[in-house]
Amino acid sequence: TQLKLAAAKIQETEDRLKDLIFKQKFDLLESKDLRPDVFRGRATEAFKPWQKRLKAYCNSKAQGFKKALDWAETHETEITEGHLGRAPWEQARAADPKLYDFLCQTLREGALLLIEKHELEGRGFESWRLLVKQYAPTGGAYELDAMMALMTLPPCKSLNELPAAVAKFERYFKA
Repeated sequence: TQLKLAAAKIQETEDRLKDLIFKQKFDLLESKDLRPDVFRGRATEAFKPWQKRLKAYCNSKAQGFKKALDWAETHETEITEGHLGRAPWEQARAADPKLYDFLCQTLREGALLLIEKHELEGRGFESWRLLVKQYAPTGGAYELDAMMALMTLPPCKSLNELPAAVAKFERYFKA
């Protein structure tokens, strides 16, 4: 019976290893294709599509990253080292400085100035929380900015550009 238990344990370990190897090799998308464009924080720039792309990219690098980003977005108070232990992803503490470095590489202008502060250095999840709070707010000011973005869409140069312009307008309108 001990031999059967040992054989069952070995089989279970082999099955888990096969599953892990499959997950590591199974990618439908190249993560470099998901890499988000630069975000500057301009009033005419849409944050939500950029936010979605950044989350998809981070999650493609490490499963569970998106959950941690979602958690940071809804966190009411400043995210400190102590809070990272309660994040819904066990790798959050290790990913924190890497996320900060990645955000510094992906942001420019006003968006970069928001997080490029000495007290935020290496604190990616707190930086993410501040970005979302600044650029994906709700309320009157956000509604006004959204309406301004709708009014400042550039004109189409040809009829071929019209479907993309309509899709962009609808996305802004629904956001």
